[in-house]
Amino acid sequence: MIENTAHPGQNISTNLRPPSSGFLAPFIRNPLFLFLLFASYGPSVNIVGQLRVTEIVLLFIGVLHIKDMSRSISRNEIFFAAMFVFTALCYVFFDVINQGITASTLKRAGSYILLGAEFLVIAWLISKNRSRMFAALLGFCLSFFIVYIFGISIPNNNFHNVPWLVGMGKAMTIITFIAMVCLPRLRYVFIALIVILIITHIMMGSRHLFLLTSSALFLFIFSEIFGSKTPQKFHFRQLGLIVVLLVGIISLVWVSYLSLSAINIVPQNIANKMERQMNSPYGLISTARPDVAAAVIGVAKKPLTGYGSGVVDRDIFRNFNKFYYRGDDNIVSKQMLLIDQWESSPSHSHLFGAWVDAGFLASIAWILVVLFTAKILIQASFYRTPLTPLTLFASLTMLWDVIFSPGPNRIEVGLILALLFMALYRMQITKT
Repeated sequence: MIENTAHPGQNISTNLRPPSSGFLAPFIRNPLFLFLLFASYGPSVNIVGQLRVTEIVLLFIGVLHIKDMSRSISRNEIFFAAMFVFTALCYVFFDVINQGITASTLKRAGSYILLGAEFLVIAWLISKNRSRMFAALLGFCLSFFIVYIFGISIPNNNFHNVPWLVGMGKAMTIITFIAMVCLPRLRYVFIALIVILIITHIMMGSRHLFLLTSSALFLFIFSEIFGSKTPQKFHFRQLGLIVVLLVGIISLVWVSYLSLSAINIVPQNIANKMERQMNSPYGLISTARPDVAAAVIGVAKKPLTGYGSGVVDRDIFRNFNKFYYRGDDNIVSKQMLLIDQWESSPSHSHLFGAWVDAGFLASIAWILVVLFTAKILIQASFYRTPLTPLTLFASLTMLWDVIFSPGPNRIEVGLILALLFMALYRMQITKT
C-alpha cells in the first residue's frame, strides 16, 4: 500500500500545493496560524471525555473543507485514517461480545474516530509543506511550556508534577532537532547541544528520552558517515544492519548510563530504581514496564476477542502487580483488593491496549503504524539529508509510544504521522 505512492503521477506527487476552493484555506494553512493553533493545545472541555480546544477547531476546519480534503489527501493517509475508524468499530463489536462497559466503549471508539478525522485534517493543513510542518510542531511543543508556566489544568493530571517526563522533555528535544534541520551548516554544533539534552534527560529521570535521543543521535552520525545523498530502496539487509546497530547503540547507552552513575550525574532515586529492576526475578523489561508485560501475557490467552473496554481482567491485574512489586505476594494480595478502582486492564501501550480491550483486529492499525514507521526509520538511517535527524527522532518516538506508552495522544500521533509522510514524500520525489 505504501509503496504505491513511490510512482510519479499519483496523488502524493502533487500534494504540496493542492487546489482549494475555500476562502479561508490560505489563512488557516498559513504557518503562523498553524503555530498559534497548536500552541493553544492544552485547554480542554469535557464533552465525551476530554476534548482539547485545538481538536474542536480542527474538526470544525475539517467540516468546512471536506471537499478540498477529499481531492488532495493521498490514498495512504486516508487508509491510515480508515484503519483508526476500523479500530473504533472493533471496540464496538467486541465489547458487545465481551459485555464491555458502554460508557467506556463510547469513549474508546469515539477517541479512535477522532484520531482518524484529526489526522486527515492535519495532513491536509500541512500537505507535506516543510514550513507548515515545522510551525505546527513548534506550536505543539510550545504548548507544554505555556501550560506549565501558567499552571493551566489539562487532562494529564500528572503533568505539573513531572513536566519534563511527560511533555516538556520531548518538546525541548523536538525543538532542538527542528533547529538542527533549519540550520544544517551548524549541525555539528547541535550535536553538542543534543549531548547536553541527553544528560539532562537522565538527570531529570527520563530514561526513555535518554534512550531515544541517544539512539537518534547515533543513527544520525551513522547516516552522516555511511548514508547516501539519494534515498536508498528498502531491502532486508538494511533491516539486519539497523538491528545490529541498535543493539550496539543500546549497549553503548548502557555503558554511558553506568559512567554517568559513577560520577553521580544520575539522580540517586533513578539509580536505586534501576538497581531494583535489574535485580528483579522477572528481568529489567518486565519490571520497568510491568503493565506491558502483563498485557502481552493477557493477549496470548484471548488473542481474538480481547477482554472488553472497562473490564479489568484479574489475571492481567495480578501479573501487573507481580511484576511491579517483584513477586512480593503480600503486597500483590493487598493490591488485588484495589482492582475495582481501575477502569481497564493495565497495558500502558497503544498497541497492546487496543489488543487487550478489543482483540487482534483492533491492534492492526497500530501494527501497520509500527511497520510504516520502522520502514521510514530504516530508510532515513541510510539517507544523508538535513531532515534526517528529526525524522529519526520522530520515528523512534512513534515506535516507543505505540509499544510502551498509554494513549493515544491524538494530536501528537497526527503530527508525527504527518511528519513521517512528509519525509516519505521527499524521499520519493528525490528518487524520481
